[in-house]
Amino acid sequence: MQTLLTLRQVSERYPALTENALRWLIRSRRIPMVRFSTGRIYFDTDELQRWIDKHKIPPVGNGREAANDP
Repeated sequence: MQTLLTLRQVSERYPALTENALRWLIRSRRIPMVRFSTGRIYFDTDELQRWIDKHKIPPVGNGREAANDP
């Protein structure tokens, strides 16, 4: 089941995505969103999670290399 979230709900669920950051992402069309004829913007939870996953940076190695650095 798809759920649509408001800008405020997204920023509450994902603290790293502040309302100001979301507004910038919306203006620059860098984040998937749903806009209805009323002008209101919503975010599909499935699309948002895919967008977040796409922007994840994977770790390098297994973490032991950093412990062995002088």
